Amino acid sequence: MPEARVEVDTLKEIARALASRPECVWVDSAVSRDGGTDLIIHCAKSDRGRMIGKEGIIFENLKAYFRALGTFNGTKRLYLYLQPEESATEAVPDGVVPEENEALEDTALLELMVVALVERKECVKVTETDATDGNGTNLTISVARPDRGRVIGKQGSIIESMKAIFRAIGTFDGTRRIYVHLEQEDVIRSATSAA
Repeated sequence: MPEARVEVDTLKEIARALASRPECVWVDSAVSRDGGTDLIIHCAKSDRGRMIGKEGIIFENLKAYFRALGTFNGTKRLYLYLQPEESATEAVPDGVVPEENEALEDTALLELMVVALVERKECVKVTETDATDGNGTNLTISVARPDRGRVIGKQGSIIESMKAIFRAIGTFDGTRRIYVHLEQEDVIRSATSAA
C-alpha cells in the first residue's frame, strides 16, 4: 500500500485551519479492512461542529477532495473519519508532540492542497489579492495546463470542494471571506506567449 504521508500532512493542516483549538488537532492513518487507508482527524470535542459543518457540508467536501487526492496519488481507497476527543489533553496522545505554531496562512494552505494534487508541482503558484467587494480575499491558483483537470475535477468537484473549505475557514476566522479561483486559460496563454 502506498505511503499516505502527503494525505496525512495535508489533512492535518486543513483541520488545524478549521479548528478553534489547532494545537489539539492531529491526524492518524491506518490500513482499512479492505486494504485502503483510513485517515482519522482527532480534535477537541468543541471543534467537532467546525469539522462537520452545517448539514455535514464541510466534511463532505473534505471527503471529496481526499478521494481525488487518493486517486491521483495511488491510494485508491481513502476513507476519512472524525474522532472528537473529550478534552484537549486527550486530543494529543503520549508520544505525539502538540503543534505549537499557528495554522498555515491561507495562501500556503491552498498551495499545499494544490501541490498535493498535481504532477508539475514546480508550476503551482497561489496569489492573494483583495476582493473587489473590499470584504474579503481572492486566492488565485495557477498551474501547468496539463494539471488543470486535476484541480478542477469531474464537473468541477475538486475546485468546488476547495472553495467550500476556504469559505468555512474564512467564516470561522470571522474577519473575511475567502474566494478561490483558478487562473483563466487566456491569462495562462498570454503569460506563456510573452515569455
